[in-house]
Amino acid sequence: MAYEQRGTIRRIYWRFNSGSEAIHSSDSGQVQGFTLVEILVSMGIVLLLLGVGAPAYQSYGRRIALEQAATDVETAIQEAHNLSLAPPVEAPPGTRYYGVSFHDTQTYIIQEIGGDTCKPPATDCVFATRSQYKLPAAIHFSGSEPAYLWFSITRQGEVLVPMGASLKLASDSLPSGKNTYSVTVNSITGQVTIEGQ
Repeated sequence: MAYEQRGTIRRIYWRFNSGSEAIHSSDSGQVQGFTLVEILVSMGIVLLLLGVGAPAYQSYGRRIALEQAATDVETAIQEAHNLSLAPPVEAPPGTRYYGVSFHDTQTYIIQEIGGDTCKPPATDCVFATRSQYKLPAAIHFSGSEPAYLWFSITRQGEVLVPMGASLKLASDSLPSGKNTYSVTVNSITGQVTIEGQ
């Protein structure tokens, strides 16, 4: 890189020495460049900024993963509710409910349930598993959540679940107080809401 001094402009020449270091000289003949200390200080500042920013970014990513898991559970519950309001033509004959069952701390299943004598939480009335989902590794259901949510086809999507049922999703990789989302189902309307803590 070079420029000449004309008025306020000064000529600078860039050249490489035998060690392949970038140096430049001015018209006065002095060799100028970055010292090792200047380079180390600059690298130290960059590493310090990365060290402070990386954990915050990772925590943000884990929080987003927990929020996405809660949204996925909400979507599955809404899908079961919508299926009960407008059952598909390919539903097995005798299907009376669509439901979401929570089998362990990470698995939830949308099911077709039938039979005139079936009442929740009977497991022998399940006709078919429509969809099965699993939460990400560090996220699990927490607390005393219901083992099922059934929506009646004959009663136009009425929710068969304890009043104000709430599922809690927790993350082991987030600090306490910021590691829980609640998915609540209104037992009258079937509306699903998510709240982060």
